[in-house]
Amino acid sequence: MMTIDTMDEICKTETYLLYLQEHIANVLVCWKEVQAKCKNMRFVYDDYVYCTLCRQIQEHDMSKLSLIEFVPYRQRFFPVDDNERAATDFQAAWEHHKKYNPHHWENWTTQTYINPYEAEINCVHMVVDWLAMARNKNNDSALTYYEKQKADIALPEWADKLVCEICEAVREKGGA
Repeated sequence: MMTIDTMDEICKTETYLLYLQEHIANVLVCWKEVQAKCKNMRFVYDDYVYCTLCRQIQEHDMSKLSLIEFVPYRQRFFPVDDNERAATDFQAAWEHHKKYNPHHWENWTTQTYINPYEAEINCVHMVVDWLAMARNKNNDSALTYYEKQKADIALPEWADKLVCEICEAVREKGGA
């Protein structure tokens, strides 16, 4: 029988919650930075796109607190033991996360019914998420991440251009 140290479980859960808090705070910071540095881009000056983006970013990654996502994510990234079921649980949690968070490219690039405004909103939100991840991990810029992963990230041409534009604007004016 496997035993788990209760205090270790609590500490790992607390660490995961602190990570989530930091990431979501960074998403909000990066969104403000993108707004300031991309003033002339439609997603900032178009009221519908801008307000929808603001709402989505305020709700960023809320699903990670759901029953289906919380424990599998915590187990995957802050494990207490080598639980074989964790990988299976995480895959289900990841699929749920993508479904309920349309800013993931795997979601919005495959939807044929999506309107251009929604696609743009999801693309910008994705870039803000990448900028926040770069800030969280104190690693390569979002553009460097994208360039390294580009072969595995299937973006339409317009989205590729938008990602690069936003990342360049942020980088040129001092940022992530």
